Amino acid sequence: MKYSQLLQALAVMLAILGVGCLHWYWSTRVPAYYTYKVEAFLTYISSPDNVPLEKVWVRFPVPTVDGEWRGSRTGKWSLYWLDENGLHLQASQEGGEKELRPPRTSAEIRGGADLDSEYAPKALFVVDYLYPGEVLKGVIWTERVESKNATLAEGGRAEALAVLSLENGEIPSGRVSVSVTLWGWRKENLRLLENFYGEAENVEEIWLERVGP
Repeated sequence: MKYSQLLQALAVMLAILGVGCLHWYWSTRVPAYYTYKVEAFLTYISSPDNVPLEKVWVRFPVPTVDGEWRGSRTGKWSLYWLDENGLHLQASQEGGEKELRPPRTSAEIRGGADLDSEYAPKALFVVDYLYPGEVLKGVIWTERVESKNATLAEGGRAEALAVLSLENGEIPSGRVSVSVTLWGWRKENLRLLENFYGEAENVEEIWLERVGP
């Protein structure tokens, strides 16, 4: 099995396991009470010339009610690399750099909210580089939302939408996969409400099909 095929298979396993402008920046504080939690993974599976993407803007879907992202939000990011032995943490917002995989020598990532673009509200992460085999994880909490009708789906559609764009305006090259899960409190238990997954190549918009629950 080729390395890219292995990464693709492992990225699918992440989905099965459930595992514009910046208005504000994430804090690492986990809210004492939150209504919804999102876990999102973007895996850069392969590059046609084996070079990294530079100055990458990653937009993950977030729970909206009637097209609006309500309540206050907090979140955090982690950066991994993926091989046949699983995920290996390189850096995280709350813990700094761990073990960077060459040729990466540092990790510069910031996060916030994208509320003003042509898309539905998104969680936005700006990454210095994405190397083939790397995985960006975002965790987002939404506080004080009374509605139980929140969804990750885009604008009344059945699919959710993630967006991968470059600061220089070029179309990102290579194959990526995105897995996003929505969790919510139901009868005092945190339950998986929606699970979306999608793959795309040489595009900005990555449409995600619902795969569960």
